[in-house]
Amino acid sequence: MAFLELRKVAKRFGSHEVIPPLDLAIEKGEFVVFVGPSGCGKSTLMRLIAGLEPSSDGEIWIDGRDVTDVLPKDRDIAMVFQNYALYPDKSVYDNMAFGLRMRKTPAREVDERVRAAARVLGLDALLERRPAQLSGGQRQRVAVGRAMVREPKIFLFDEPLSNLDAHLRVHMRTELVRLHRQLGATMIYVTHDQVEAMTMGDRIVVLDHGRIRQAGAPLELFRRPANAFVAGFIGSPAMNMLPCVVEQHGTELRSGPVTIPVPPPLRAALKPWSGKAVLFGLRPQFVGLAAAPGSGTLRLTLDAVEHLGTETILIGLHEGRPFQVVVPTMVGISAGSSIFATLDAGRGHVFDAATGDLIAHGSDVDASVPESIAGLGHVS
Repeated sequence: MAFLELRKVAKRFGSHEVIPPLDLAIEKGEFVVFVGPSGCGKSTLMRLIAGLEPSSDGEIWIDGRDVTDVLPKDRDIAMVFQNYALYPDKSVYDNMAFGLRMRKTPAREVDERVRAAARVLGLDALLERRPAQLSGGQRQRVAVGRAMVREPKIFLFDEPLSNLDAHLRVHMRTELVRLHRQLGATMIYVTHDQVEAMTMGDRIVVLDHGRIRQAGAPLELFRRPANAFVAGFIGSPAMNMLPCVVEQHGTELRSGPVTIPVPPPLRAALKPWSGKAVLFGLRPQFVGLAAAPGSGTLRLTLDAVEHLGTETILIGLHEGRPFQVVVPTMVGISAGSSIFATLDAGRGHVFDAATGDLIAHGSDVDASVPESIAGLGHVS
């Protein structure tokens, strides 16, 4: 039995089903990230685990105990919210100690736990300050410390970094990963930011309309997306999707006026799809530039050019859809320019246009990267 198990858990608000019945197992010590667009059900799912929302169906088990009908305070879970929820009139010390005092924890134990958490979070010198005297990052660390001192079985984080500026978000997500490694605790983290999901989680659960579209290690989802939704959501910039028709018994894909030769490794999987509509997915990093049109090249008129320092993102349209190219930083290309894009079809993924399910995938591991490195998974 997994440390946390959701068994056919569902949630309805009236006749509206927000979470269709789903199953999920999380092992002890895992850092699992729920990710998906706004309204996909990730925060609702977390609230079901916490007991803040009653489930409409199914069972929730924590550490071998059925907690489906157990009150939130008795589930041994600590939650860190987006808005910190600190008491403005209390010091950092008292904010962190408040929950323990409410549980009648002995004063000496309260002091030991608070000061131990403060040392881990670098709050030693701030214990007498009030929240108004702290930065956003310091307030968030206090909220984490308040959860830490409870020594819960599971930590739940509901978009805790979304109120911070970009630089501080990067710093705090590094701190949370370090904290997870140090505590060895089970953590569930909700975010709409796929970059946070990729950089923080041991495992990512991608949600769409309350359904789990795929769950797995970050690089697994990036390299082997199970469907077009996951392929388009995981990765930045997003994967390009070209509407195509399979032709010539799976040896060609046609997208408007462009014919894309299909490399041999993909042909067998595409042969039964001859004459059918598919989506050809290719990450912008695997698109190159050509001086003149050729076999399988796309002509793009650029709507935007984004200079990011070490790379440039070129954004145009093909068949009415955005198409992006990532190239090393360069001069001489601006919005309104026309370019010829070459496609490394061997790195592509092909999806059923009707269902979005994966039909075939190429290789998206850079051949220049040693196998010993390319084969590594997420390291927290």
